[in-house]
Amino acid sequence: MNHRNDRQHDCALVWFRRDLRLTNHPALAAALAAARTVVPVFVADAADTAGAASRSWLHHSLERLDAALRARGSPLVIRIGPSSDALRRLAAETGAGAVFWNRLHEPAAVAQQRALAAA
Repeated sequence: MNHRNDRQHDCALVWFRRDLRLTNHPALAAALAAARTVVPVFVADAADTAGAASRSWLHHSLERLDAALRARGSPLVIRIGPSSDALRRLAAETGAGAVFWNRLHEPAAVAQQRALAAA
């Protein structure tokens, strides 16, 4: 998604996790306000052992999100691997100066968010 206003960053990433929607998405709104270009990204964990129904739901949800993003001018970038590594690589590739995400409150997610914020 490209926007031409003077913003704090030329480019920012929006990390989509469970919140695979465009409406009522605080991280997306914050990124759009802070950057000229916003790169939407979903990181799949290679170690995920979700069942077939969950994988099917995720697949279809990502397809719908990608279609909605493409209609607005930016495809969904999908990466595989540990989130922090994948986000760092994508930030380096795109020149992104910030990563935005909606908080999760489970202990493992909180630890992951803190590690990423520190990086």
